[in-house]
Amino acid sequence: MKKKITIGILGILSIVIVSASFIPYFGKITGTATIEGPVFYLSAPEDLILNDNSSLNENDFNITKENNATFITDDLGINKFYSAQFNNFIWAKKNNETSYLKIEIIKTNGIDKEIVCDSGIIIIKSTNFQKQIISCSSNEEINLSSKNKLGIKISGMAKIRVGHEYSAGYSRIEVSAT
Repeated sequence: MKKKITIGILGILSIVIVSASFIPYFGKITGTATIEGPVFYLSAPEDLILNDNSSLNENDFNITKENNATFITDDLGINKFYSAQFNNFIWAKKNNETSYLKIEIIKTNGIDKEIVCDSGIIIIKSTNFQKQIISCSSNEEINLSSKNKLGIKISGMAKIRVGHEYSAGYSRIEVSAT
């Protein structure tokens, strides 16, 4: 009787051990997920608003050699931001001649600024605001302290419009992981 119980226990242990060896193979859960990054909307006076276009203030800014515009976020409440692609949709026009518009994605503590990435685009002469897409990428993760905020500095020679809804959307920054 004891022999049958011992054989039974050994048989059960053997089944458990063999079954456990299949867990790494059959116990895997796989899948995919699409995660959308944040969208920052440009708003007057010079705000950068996270994921909310319901209360934007409309304004035109004349960007000149002496006068640029910098739009800054509120505190984001994070200490790191992943390495990212920044797709900047800016509504701009230049009435009398072709010009150049430069953007810099920055992190700032209100006094000092550090350029995360920058790029530029040629603005073709136009009397109507046209959507300009200017993209740049950070090369690494962006470390933020509690006092750091993200921003976009726009310089060059053009008129830009913020806070106005066009059929193709607002002036904004769409962020995605790289």
